[in-house]
Amino acid sequence: VSPELPLGAEASLGGVSSAYSRLTGSSAAPPAPAACGPPKDPYEIHFPNMSTRDLEDVVMSVVWRVGRHFGFQAFNANPKTLNMRSQEHVPATIFVAADHLNFLLVRNFYLRRAQGSDTPEERFGRAVHELHATTFLSYEASWCPHVGLSNRTRRAQTVLNNDAYSDPKVLNGLISELALFFLMHTESANLRHTPELVWFLFWCCNHSYVIQDAWTRELPAPTVGAREKYAELRNTHQATIRQVQNVLQLHPLRMRPEDCGRMSSIVARLKELLVPPDDRLWLADLVAFGDGGYFLDRIITPIFYVMSYEIDLLSTLNIDVAHRLGYDDFNESMMDRRIVHDTLRELRVTPDALAKRRPNDAYTNLNSLGYEAGRVAAFDPQVASDFWRTKVFVKTYRERRTWAAVYRNYYRVFAFHLVLFHVMQTYAFVALDWRLLSSALLTMAWCKAAERFCNWWCTLEPREPLSTMLSKVFSRHRLNGRGGRGADGAKAVREAMEEGAASMDVRSAYALAAERIMQRRQHTVEGSPLGYVVGFLEWVLLAVVMTAWYVLQFLEVPTISRLAREWWFVVAYAYLGGYVAHFALTQRLGYIVSLSHMLRLPKVFRASSSLPDPQCWIYQPLRLKLSYFVLNVLFWVLVLAMKIPFDYVIICKPLVEPIKLVFTRGWLACDNDDWWRGYWGAPCPGGDWLLAIARMFPFLLIFFMDTSLWYQVTTTIFGVGVGMLKLDLGVLNSWDDVVKEFYKAPARWWHKIMSNEGNANQLALLKQAMFRATTNEGNGAGAYATAVVSDGLMFKKSLLTPEELKGKKSMQGHRSATTSQAPSQQDSGGSGGDSDGGSDSSAGSAKSMMSRVSKAFSMFSSRSKPKGSGGGGSSSAHVQLLGRKCPRAC
Repeated sequence: VSPELPLGAEASLGGVSSAYSRLTGSSAAPPAPAACGPPKDPYEIHFPNMSTRDLEDVVMSVVWRVGRHFGFQAFNANPKTLNMRSQEHVPATIFVAADHLNFLLVRNFYLRRAQGSDTPEERFGRAVHELHATTFLSYEASWCPHVGLSNRTRRAQTVLNNDAYSDPKVLNGLISELALFFLMHTESANLRHTPELVWFLFWCCNHSYVIQDAWTRELPAPTVGAREKYAELRNTHQATIRQVQNVLQLHPLRMRPEDCGRMSSIVARLKELLVPPDDRLWLADLVAFGDGGYFLDRIITPIFYVMSYEIDLLSTLNIDVAHRLGYDDFNESMMDRRIVHDTLRELRVTPDALAKRRPNDAYTNLNSLGYEAGRVAAFDPQVASDFWRTKVFVKTYRERRTWAAVYRNYYRVFAFHLVLFHVMQTYAFVALDWRLLSSALLTMAWCKAAERFCNWWCTLEPREPLSTMLSKVFSRHRLNGRGGRGADGAKAVREAMEEGAASMDVRSAYALAAERIMQRRQHTVEGSPLGYVVGFLEWVLLAVVMTAWYVLQFLEVPTISRLAREWWFVVAYAYLGGYVAHFALTQRLGYIVSLSHMLRLPKVFRASSSLPDPQCWIYQPLRLKLSYFVLNVLFWVLVLAMKIPFDYVIICKPLVEPIKLVFTRGWLACDNDDWWRGYWGAPCPGGDWLLAIARMFPFLLIFFMDTSLWYQVTTTIFGVGVGMLKLDLGVLNSWDDVVKEFYKAPARWWHKIMSNEGNANQLALLKQAMFRATTNEGNGAGAYATAVVSDGLMFKKSLLTPEELKGKKSMQGHRSATTSQAPSQQDSGGSGGDSDGGSDSSAGSAKSMMSRVSKAFSMFSSRSKPKGSGGGGSSSAHVQLLGRKCPRAC
């Protein structure tokens, strides 16, 4: 298959109206195609040059304009040519982002969309809206509502809401937002791992006056060959660009992109240098804005300094992860509404501007963070990185290596097993004694209290060791990896000792100095108890009260024990009923919700919830379908139906006699039980309960672990059932059947992966390009008029195995031999001449041969009767391959 066009085909396709020409209403007549000579190979297939170049040129113009306004990189010098007089400049961010956007928007979303009853403008508009909605789904539906910000300015939103979806202004605004995002994503380096931080930077740029102006303008006219033209001029006129920049004192990297537009003086200077008129505006853009890099230097570099310091350098210094930032902290910092709004306030964005959705100068002020107050100096990324490190990024979660974190994360698993074991073991001892069985509620209460204690411990901010703080202060690297910080640390230590005078020792002075240098924004980890006690203490008190109430039933004080016994079931039913009601109200299909948040209770009540407010992350419920939820419940019912009888017979029942023997033998019994009874009014517990726990603990571990065994058994049962009833596993009973199914894999892959609409649209473009010049048959274009193009039907036919293909081929050969021998035998018995009989035999043989050739190429060719041909066998001796007529001799 050859991708080249036949001689003269370029001319026949050069006038085909492109997609954007249809959008703009242009109807220029295509030039007359040149004559098409005979092909060198009749079996060679030629694909026309299908192109949506005009639409791609429009997208390139929008991306170029947005990229230049925000200072993204347009060109980079080849490092191998830096020391040469004439350097090589290669396309950079703007070109990469334009290619990325064109590939998604034009070559996928546009080409794969069915034309239907839409006009070309509406079809392109729908593709733009679909790509925009897909790209900005998390931004518009999740991040902006979570932090309380608007998607875009009020004026831009008004244009989007009021104008038609295919209006050029709407399309220009949406493509500008897409261009801005793809430019930022291309140039963001490690910031790609922090999508929430990228959304914050995008919000600052999207609410600038540059993007709002794009919503008031229509789509720019397509600039043919802009991509190649810019690259050519940048490398051809290097000396001219440098000369004009030096004469006019233009330094694009030192000034804001909006201040680079002195186009009139630049064009006048280029005119003096005898630059061709067609190239002056192109070169003026390259002179004014330079090679770009402003966004990288002012925005990305300071944040990258912080990331490299926290993630790379401090890790090299063996600083524990609990005392340095990670990617999750950078992300979650920009998910906290309070941090986001405080940062915007630092960037001089007023609450009134946020409420009225007016454009602001947040992006401009971001570019000014590298200048120290009261000093006239060049932009210093270190100063800007200090802003991000001390005022924006915080530690949102304290990683503690403790078993308390394990218990808190798997609290429901531990609590369920402990309560179930308590109930089963108690039943093994006393059968249906409800007073003793109700003691399982104590286990439930203490499990909850333990979970709240573990939560308090894990959210408590640990004190950073002095050695860790001093490693940060006196490291040999600054945040940007250049220069030392020893002088800063020594100065801070001297100042701390001067303030403390004689009352402060050297260690305290070092600690104070470290705290001053490494100061951060204070942040409370979500889920922390309110005031260190609310959200933790009440659960402990509840467990203590329930335990005391239960114990009072067995005191040898009749008045107290009788009162405790009468009211115990009220307390037990109240606790159990509250738990059941809470479970019923908070249980959803596959997840649970917080009752205190659902009822919008005050903060003091919400602190008791194990599901805190999602302050630093986007809450999305893990909802299941009802059928899946029912199957999940059925699955665990089967697991417990096998686990409970097994554990009762194997673990709980055999433990009864050994435990009774421990308490009967009394190895650790009290020596003075009478004193204990007289003073406390209850029997002495002694130490035998320690031996009972030691005797029971191994069986408790088995009770926990064998759940995974029954889980695997149930999974196997479910897998076999689903495989046999739903996936039809086991239907293939022989190796030949397996081979046949294997050869169907390409067709199944094709229909699963490939887009039917996309294939149909590509086919339509191909036919349009091939059938365009049907009226100029005299020039050779008529060869394309009746061409047949494959639409992939070969993948819809049943595929045969190699053995079946060989058998079918041998059968066809036998049939062809039989049909070729029959006419000769009939003619040999007649009275006619041998020449006529031989002619008929040859015609029959040729007809059979051409029939087999036609079938072999039926997937991409057709068989038709040529114009002007007579009847007889000669009419069947023509095979047409994509419009190419082949004589019988071939």
